[in-house]
Amino acid sequence: MNAQISFQDFCKLKFITYCSKQLRGNKRKNIRISCITSTRKNYLYRLWNFHYWLIGKKFSYEFLIPQDKQIFKKYSKTITLQGLEHFLEEYSNAKVSKVFFSKLIKEYLLDPIHKHKKPQSVSIDYYAIKAYFDTNNHPLNFKYNIKTRHNVEEEEQEGELLTLNDLFKILTIGQPTVMQKAVFLCKFHRGLDTSTFVDRFNFEAWNQIVEIFGTDEHDKWNLKLCPIPIRLTRIKTGIKHVGFLDVDSINALRDYLNYRRLKMNREIQENEVIFISHLKKPITEDWIRRSFRKLIRNVGLGHILKNRKKKLVSNISSDSKLYT
Repeated sequence: MNAQISFQDFCKLKFITYCSKQLRGNKRKNIRISCITSTRKNYLYRLWNFHYWLIGKKFSYEFLIPQDKQIFKKYSKTITLQGLEHFLEEYSNAKVSKVFFSKLIKEYLLDPIHKHKKPQSVSIDYYAIKAYFDTNNHPLNFKYNIKTRHNVEEEEQEGELLTLNDLFKILTIGQPTVMQKAVFLCKFHRGLDTSTFVDRFNFEAWNQIVEIFGTDEHDKWNLKLCPIPIRLTRIKTGIKHVGFLDVDSINALRDYLNYRRLKMNREIQENEVIFISHLKKPITEDWIRRSFRKLIRNVGLGHILKNRKKKLVSNISSDSKLYT
């Protein structure tokens, strides 16, 4: 087998192909952008990296060969790995001890090349490798403690860097456009991640809003009905969930719909997306990220948030010394 291969050729390998067919693809159903990744694509890239790390590694392991009905003889073997498929082929011997193989995988996860990765990223490497063995009918069950080399607390607390007061400043003195204000109020009121907002809410919320208010004439909406429920399905898990839009987001949405009417020279139609870009296409995840970064700069929060993060990381690093 030619170990030095491109990602495209790597994906065509026998065991990789078999694994790939069983992995989840992109679950977005409305937004189709080439840069959007899926679990399948992410896992395959992680396996490709592991494949190259294995190439040329000297690997020793022990195995048993039956001599009689109840007698086994222990042997040892040292090989030079040619890559991931070679690694799996060696492991497929039923008498091979799993310990040696899981130890080599842990050495990969502990390698300095992962030192600066976030815990979530290293977890993906771990689950990608486990999925490769599982889907090829040779499970390799082992545990790897992410906390060994990574500060999990740092990633878990990053969401606390932005306070409610910060958000208020962003949506007021940050001078958002009518559309930006409506987008972020709807996003935060409904409690959605960016991908779910652009792929589900933007495509599915309008008909639900009209049904609740009983009219598509937004100037006639009865705000006493607020907060109104919006039912969506999570992209990753497929779980249906309900969240609400309150008066502030509905008012911002009505202002935006007035703007949209002037821009499109007509009212929004049934089953249409709510938020459209200047190209008259549905907004994307990148549009939301760029808009939010701009508002943060407008309000002068960029430097403050950066310092908060440094302080948080510093405190966590000091605490983590207790466990070294």
